[in-house]
Amino acid sequence: MSRASEGEKVQFGVVGLGSYVARVAVIPALRRSPYAELVAISTTTGPRDDFELHGDERLLFGVEEILSDDSVEALYLPLPNDLHLEFIERSLEAGKHVLCEKPITTTAAELAALNEVVHSSQFIVAEAFMTAYHRRVNEVIAMAQANRFGEVISISSSFTGQLEPLEGYRTVAARGGGSLWDIGIYALYPVLEIFGPTPQRVAVSSIDRFLPPIDTTFEALLSYEDGRSAHIRTSFTAGESQRLEIVGTEAIATVERASTPLFTDRTIEITTRSGDRELVTVDGCDPYQAMVDEVALAFRSAQEPRWSHTRSVHMNELLQRLSTELDAVRNH
Repeated sequence: MSRASEGEKVQFGVVGLGSYVARVAVIPALRRSPYAELVAISTTTGPRDDFELHGDERLLFGVEEILSDDSVEALYLPLPNDLHLEFIERSLEAGKHVLCEKPITTTAAELAALNEVVHSSQFIVAEAFMTAYHRRVNEVIAMAQANRFGEVISISSSFTGQLEPLEGYRTVAARGGGSLWDIGIYALYPVLEIFGPTPQRVAVSSIDRFLPPIDTTFEALLSYEDGRSAHIRTSFTAGESQRLEIVGTEAIATVERASTPLFTDRTIEITTRSGDRELVTVDGCDPYQAMVDEVALAFRSAQEPRWSHTRSVHMNELLQRLSTELDAVRNH
């Protein structure tokens, strides 16, 4: 179990500095957290001009140093998708809790192996999915679950934008590339929470590049019982959209910038069936900070965080189902 006693900060290490999100969002959140302390960062490429150590933080060269460092109780893994399982296993074997970037795995075999090591370990593995910790998106999901909009009959969710440069592991199929695996979790999150992880049918399409192909744009229609449906769109090459629309029999709820919300993203627009409009405002929230704080508390108390392993697995299984269907469409 965690060596941090009640009231003490959990000491974190970070494996790798290649991730932009890690440098600009998660590492700063670790530094600000009242429940976490960043003590070490490992790198195989040496210091970066765009990154500075703070205080007593140590820069280690090579993964073995940080895995064997007894002062490090938990590891944050901002690594390419195809390295997640390997480094989760190595971290657990070294006696560390794990916060791993999404997607937690990209194949059924990896997910089965992950479940085995998680269930046999006394340490916690959490997926770094910050949107699940943002107050506004969780508020609109809770409103839908409570029938605030009447019976929900349709959901539309998108996360699209221009990824420039379009290169690296995101363009390599064998490394878990493509927009579905990279950002599909954001578009699918409200669908999974409101309709569940097991649609009756799915239909998919994509615009592909590279060989073997990866989807630079992905679309799916998920059909549930009673005619309910969800449409999702992800893209590396389309215009910017992070729009969530929840259609109910009594009202429609719309949220802009639903996928990567900021502290200033606080409003939900509700349009009733009579055409009246209402703006619901929720408290501001930095989702990266909320994620880091809750995960650190979870590690300290040996409890699952909000985005639990079970929920992470359900999301991963849905992503795999859509990916399998896409492969079938390509091979038809």
